[in-house]
Amino acid sequence: MFEFLGGKELLVKTLTSCHNYSIKTPENMDEAQKISLEDFPKLILSRVRAWNDTLDNLLTMLGSMPGMYDDVLSVAEDIRTKNAELFEDTKSILSK
Repeated sequence: MFEFLGGKELLVKTLTSCHNYSIKTPENMDEAQKISLEDFPKLILSRVRAWNDTLDNLLTMLGSMPGMYDDVLSVAEDIRTKNAELFEDTKSILSK
């Protein structure tokens, strides 16, 4: 499936170098169900915040690629907008 990465070692390195890798998240359903209602919005906020710069960089890169389809840019912009809305809504919940 990931043959283009050139082997298991590179795959592990690639996955563990993700900007979200160090953010603690539940490993399974049991762990997820143990998250308190107080901590759940904080978890969401940390995950959403981690994607802000990444989505901005993605849009910059896609916009500079020759021949990029407008539909692809539109979908990426929609994702960034929804991410920003989720961020603001979650901040609002935490401020109450």
